[in-house]
Amino acid sequence: MTRIVFLAMLILVACDRTDTRRATCPSIEVSVVADMPSDSNRSVALSDGKRVFLAPPLVTSADVTGAHASLTEGQYVLKVDVTAEAATRVRVFSEQNVGRQMAFLVDGRLVRTPTIKDPITKNGFLIGAFARAEAESLANALNSDCRP
Repeated sequence: MTRIVFLAMLILVACDRTDTRRATCPSIEVSVVADMPSDSNRSVALSDGKRVFLAPPLVTSADVTGAHASLTEGQYVLKVDVTAEAATRVRVFSEQNVGRQMAFLVDGRLVRTPTIKDPITKNGFLIGAFARAEAESLANALNSDCRP
């Protein structure tokens, strides 16, 4: 009977830790800025209050395979690696849409809206800028807390 109670307690503790980890996982999204509000399924606010309309996402947290913080051009960024399938979606889209804007969101917060200057051919993205601690915290969460 003692072993059953102990086993039940271990299961409860493990479930509790899993739920806590899922609650801290950052949501990563790469979307396209819609040309017109009618091309959008939602909008987010810029820091100045202006609304940016977004098309459905090209990449979500489910596509993320890893991340790390790095200092690039004097700013801390989050390097997010994605699956081959997600990279292909972005490559095909970016080849056909040079000059359009993309939107990088973390936990629903619009981080940056870069313009596609060249086709994106790598299996990842740089998202930022962040404070060093925030970039490191996001990378740690994506690499350990959010993995099964």
